[in-house]
Amino acid sequence: MNNITKTLTYLIPDTLFGTTTELGKTSTHLYEGPENLILYIDKDSGRIADTWHPENEPPVEILALNLNRVEFIPSTDEDYIKIALLYCRWTPKKYEIAIGPNDWPNTVIPDPTDITMVFEEFKIVDDYTAPLAFKEYMRNASDEAIRSRRNAALGECDGRVAEDMPTSVKQKWIDYRQKLRDLPEIMASVPNMFIRFPLSPDQDKDMSFEDPDVPVIMIANRTEADAVAISQLPDGIS
Repeated sequence: MNNITKTLTYLIPDTLFGTTTELGKTSTHLYEGPENLILYIDKDSGRIADTWHPENEPPVEILALNLNRVEFIPSTDEDYIKIALLYCRWTPKKYEIAIGPNDWPNTVIPDPTDITMVFEEFKIVDDYTAPLAFKEYMRNASDEAIRSRRNAALGECDGRVAEDMPTSVKQKWIDYRQKLRDLPEIMASVPNMFIRFPLSPDQDKDMSFEDPDVPVIMIANRTEADAVAISQLPDGIS
């Protein structure tokens, strides 16, 4: 397969999900993907309907009538970033982050300088010719999503506490339920994307740290480069 490897350099915002670049910060991404990409563009909306590696594209004669075929030939690092976000798949490095009280479990986040955290990929789908746009928020981190998850967890607690269960087990569920009730107050100053729910008594290990393919960089093991990446986070998150 005709792939290339290329180091891309790009401007990043002054802080995560920010829009200003007054500090002139940059980061890099190791691109490993096709030299160019085939795009199927919806004729009515102008949005990308599908993407193909040139060597895997189906016969052109079966192209749907509502689609235009475009060969996207990159000429800049920005173009390669667009192709990476549209087609390539990888998992960014992850960091342990401390939030909340000392007895609260730490959270795990993707590298704040990774292109998936810096640029809005959905806007590329809308118009691949437009300049890259910085991502302004994390999806699935709305107030409604957080509230819905908490309510579901509280509902599970109500079905797990019984008067005839062992006292030690019952107490674990009571404590867990209380932490869920206290979560809005405890996490009041924490941005939604960093909110970490308490561990359920059913969890014998913290699965956030158990991905064998992407080991989490723990706080104690951060390098100077890691510290630079973490500096993208909002004040109070470290």
